Amino acid sequence: MRTSKKEITANKLMEIAEKATKRAWEENFALGLPIIIEENGNVVKKYKDGKTKLIKKIKK
Repeated sequence: MRTSKKEITANKLMEIAEKATKRAWEENFALGLPIIIEENGNVVKKYKDGKTKLIKKIKK
């Protein structure tokens, strides 16, 4: 089965996004800064040492 150009483009974009995300996390942690993300329906701060702090629960 052939892979369409749309699928190839989507896969490349996903790869680029993953690399950019990893780099941003590494840069923040190198500066001693946490990252703020959505996780399991909550907005949380994540620290390099693995500590997580709840900022806000997201209402559905």
